[in-house]
Amino acid sequence: MLLTPQQKTNAQISASGPEAYEIVFQLRKHGVTQSDIAKELNVTYSSVSNVIHGRATSFRIAVRLAAQIGRTVQELWPGRYEFKPRKS
Repeated sequence: MLLTPQQKTNAQISASGPEAYEIVFQLRKHGVTQSDIAKELNVTYSSVSNVIHGRATSFRIAVRLAAQIGRTVQELWPGRYEFKPRKS
């Protein structure tokens, strides 16, 4: 089944979930932008955005975002940053 461009956009929004927009809202509410976080961590704006929207993982960025809005990484991205010992 082929999706129209609008359906693809809607699918991408629902895949990233409402938490992405809530995180952006909370950052702005606290007077911080994604660019501020990027500069502070010496990463690109798109790296921060990709973590927020679930397109990439970076524990360092996730921890900073969560701390900035007073939440835990597990609250924002449940199951994403669970560290399990490697099998040897």
